[in-house]
Amino acid sequence: MYKNRIIESVELDPKTVVPNKKNWRRHPKHQKDAMDKTLENIGWIQDVIVNKTTGNLIDGHLRLELALKNKEQKIPVKFVELTEKEEIAALTTFDPLSSMAETNRDALDALIESLQKESKDAEDDVENTALQMEDVIKDSKIAIGVEKYDPVTTEWQGMPEFKSEDKSGFHQIIVHFETLADLEEFASLIGQNLTDKTKAIWFPKRERHDHLSEGYVSV
Repeated sequence: MYKNRIIESVELDPKTVVPNKKNWRRHPKHQKDAMDKTLENIGWIQDVIVNKTTGNLIDGHLRLELALKNKEQKIPVKFVELTEKEEIAALTTFDPLSSMAETNRDALDALIESLQKESKDAEDDVENTALQMEDVIKDSKIAIGVEKYDPVTTEWQGMPEFKSEDKSGFHQIIVHFETLADLEEFASLIGQNLTDKTKAIWFPKRERHDHLSEGYVSV
């Protein structure tokens, strides 16, 4: 028989909810925008889940992030009681199990068509709601693969034009060494560590730039 691990449902100040340091999910901008629109148009229909044992959030990190950004006073919280090991198992399996669900394409198409009709039939005084529904429809089509998600046009809005500067340097020269001793002597003269595997250097020496850690975030 399945255990009911839910022990309490309350409303809390989102500032008191602790994100889980072991959370592995990452939310791209288009997902944040889609969730923000859903919360704005429909509201809260699902609690965030917190483990009473540790106080850590298990599910709902994106909703918590948006609530904090929007300065919400209260959010719905569902408390469950899990051991630390069970919390890790829940974190590991919660989203992957949901992603295993198959899509009833005909049923989803019917829902989208219904939303489109409602959007077209909207009165002038609810025109803004109709436009919001169009955004939800677009996000739904991307989710099921009807339309292709284009990160360039979707996420680069308002960003500065990208210009790739020439970083090759003023001049390059090939130097040949007859022996390893010659190479070591040259390395000593310029104060750099060179081996027979060194392909290129800068003079004066430049520190290696960590491009992998760079990126942009939405604010």
